[in-house]
Amino acid sequence: MQSKTGLSWWSMLWAVESMHFLHKTNVIFEASSEGTREVLTNPTLFPQFSRIIHTIQSYLSEIEMWSLDHCRPNRNEAAEAIAVSVTRDHRHQSYIACNAPVWLHHLLVLEAQAK
Repeated sequence: MQSKTGLSWWSMLWAVESMHFLHKTNVIFEASSEGTREVLTNPTLFPQFSRIIHTIQSYLSEIEMWSLDHCRPNRNEAAEAIAVSVTRDHRHQSYIACNAPVWLHHLLVLEAQAK
């Protein structure tokens, strides 16, 4: 089993890879870990993640404009709900590539209004 940190890097890779293959050119990524930016900007300090960080950086370099924002977990209920839905219900297809469920749209509207 992988560590929580390792799993968060796989999640980041999935998100970046998805945006790349969907040809998105202006993307805002959010991460609940405050150290995510540090790892991406100083990967030599984290040799245990060098392979996955390099892959993420390669995809990011092909996205025209992107940013990475820190988001407290309690302010990112949509991401948490997607993660639970994927793992609990074995929904391994991307919500990005197909129509999102109705409950997700409602949750995203509520989060947007709260910011």
